Amino acid sequence: MKVAVTGGAGYLGSALVSRLLEEDYGVLSVDNLRRGDYGFLKGLEGDPRLRLVVADIRDRTRLEEVFRDFGGSRLYFTLPRFPVSNYVERILRRRSR
Repeated sequence: MKVAVTGGAGYLGSALVSRLLEEDYGVLSVDNLRRGDYGFLKGLEGDPRLRLVVADIRDRTRLEEVFRDFGGSRLYFTLPRFPVSNYVERILRRRSR
């Protein structure tokens, strides 16, 4: 089975990509690399089951093209609504009060 992961080069997305590959899925990782870093996917670059695409999910035309060419049957959306670091900082500030 093939699956796509948006935010696939982020902290959460890369963990999901790695796990899916362990389970022998074909994986399309889509990330605009604004916050993501393909360093999170280090060691997976040569895996023939993994396709890495730099694209912004707001670019509908590009995404339709990428998803159509890939032919996957599932999409995992791993983008947080806001930067995780901001969330963690807020929690720590609240706890220190």
